[in-house]
Amino acid sequence: MNLKKPFWFKVKLSGNFDKEIVTYILSEAGSLGCQEVDGALIAYFSQELNINKVKEKIHEKLTVFNISDYEIKIDTIVDDGWSTRWRDYYKPILINNCFYIRPPWYPKLSNEYIDIVINPGSAFGTGTHPTTQMSLYFLKKYILNDSRVLDAGCGSGILTIAALKLGAGFVISVDNDSMVKNNYIKNLKLNNIKKGYELIIKDVTLLEDFNFDVIVSNIDIKNNIKLLNLLLEERLRPKVMIFSGFLKRENSKIMKLLKEYKIDVKDSGELRGWYAVVI
Repeated sequence: MNLKKPFWFKVKLSGNFDKEIVTYILSEAGSLGCQEVDGALIAYFSQELNINKVKEKIHEKLTVFNISDYEIKIDTIVDDGWSTRWRDYYKPILINNCFYIRPPWYPKLSNEYIDIVINPGSAFGTGTHPTTQMSLYFLKKYILNDSRVLDAGCGSGILTIAALKLGAGFVISVDNDSMVKNNYIKNLKLNNIKKGYELIIKDVTLLEDFNFDVIVSNIDIKNNIKLLNLLLEERLRPKVMIFSGFLKRENSKIMKLLKEYKIDVKDSGELRGWYAVVI
């Protein structure tokens, strides 16, 4: 195989698991497209990625969701036109009759909607997943003008972009995965956002300053619990805290922690088995 030509990594996951969850995991790992074939999930990744790190991230997330019955196989495929064909996976999506999320090769719809351009690249967050959609919904509902916002687990930067277009004054975007950096920066540029944000690559719980009006945390249950526990222990109470990224069956873990600290839930939502809470 002549790998001097453009090529793609093809990752095949087979086994006994929830397809919705694993599709989410593959997307978060940077998949450019995912499809189900004969009961297995096949995802494609850019040659620019470190596939060993991608594999590690997939294994790590599968463990978080207690998925152990699986087999993963990685191949390389020489570009046979897929470099343009993969775009067929990505269509514009209208969320909550408010946000028009589109890849850069589609035109703006109208001024009636908040236009967000996202390049499908090596970071989670193209707007299709329920956790992202619920986070967008609650941001629109609760964000404050000129507020200081923390976007925990920023990925592609979609929630950072949304917050700024909704009137946030400044957004601190945090992710512990350095792979998100290039795509994040590209997406901010695609949306003509030149200021009002900062990207920090580190564990969000290691931030020195939690002086925020709004926190939106779209990460897995383990890290959501870790962040929420820190905020409650240190009595750090932003006006609005949005937590998403976990399954409905995992919601009891959040509720248990809130009950211990006698914290009321302002709002909550469920979409296709995924859950979000606002406190």
